[in-house]
Amino acid sequence: MDRTGAGHSEWPQFTRGSDVVEALNRMGRDTDLPDVLQRAGYDGMIHPLDENDEVRHYHIVNPDQVLPIVAPAGPTQGVQSAKGIYPQYHPYQELFDTTIAKAQRGDPENAMLNLQHVNSGGVLNLVAEHIGDLSHRMTEDTTARNGGYEFVKPKVERMLKIMTNPYGFGKEMYENIRSNAPYLKTTYEDLRSKVHQAMSDYADAHSRLPVYNEVQKLARDSAIHLGNKEPGKVIDNLYQLRKYLDEGEEAWANRAHEYDPQIAHEDTMSRLAKEG
Repeated sequence: MDRTGAGHSEWPQFTRGSDVVEALNRMGRDTDLPDVLQRAGYDGMIHPLDENDEVRHYHIVNPDQVLPIVAPAGPTQGVQSAKGIYPQYHPYQELFDTTIAKAQRGDPENAMLNLQHVNSGGVLNLVAEHIGDLSHRMTEDTTARNGGYEFVKPKVERMLKIMTNPYGFGKEMYENIRSNAPYLKTTYEDLRSKVHQAMSDYADAHSRLPVYNEVQKLARDSAIHLGNKEPGKVIDNLYQLRKYLDEGEEAWANRAHEYDPQIAHEDTMSRLAKEG
């Protein structure tokens, strides 16, 4: 019998858990495993199953499943309670990090850099970079604890301030293109056409990123709308994101960690239709 009073044969079926240990190893904090797991929001007990092995196997037992985790040998600090105030490593983190955060650093990031290069400089360069980065910040491993709250909130607030400036985002963008044209030894019309194409490429690259919940969709679509020259829709999305962010860090984390099967399915079908 283990410390929960249940024999091993009574444990639920094993399922793959969040990759807590790998993340800690990358940070050189593998000895912090028990404390980190305790703060990670798992409702159950941590069990050292074989203290004689070179590695120690921990299982987090809760009423629904057993999450197997392997860690380097080290002090267990006893059996730890694993109740936490938020899910530091939520069940979908690996999916989000792989298919959104890391993917955003591919074609969408390259499209943003190309847009900045073509445009040379100005308000569009700043907005394209930070709006495009929202998807990455809310889904990457290093911000898994709270959905990137401390990064996403100031970006959204800053981008809203720029996009709603009374001077006019579009007016400033095209004035930048006009002033950049002589420096690039081209005409305003030619540079505007090239910028429009780069914006379209930017939108297309972001449209291929998947989304699994509402806030991911709002962030991803903000970049698409920017590339499609739809500043009003960008502003609407940013206002909605700010509304959710203003609910506080814990509420934001819950939204950012959500997996909505309807949104995921509709997005998948939409992207497949575009790909033909």
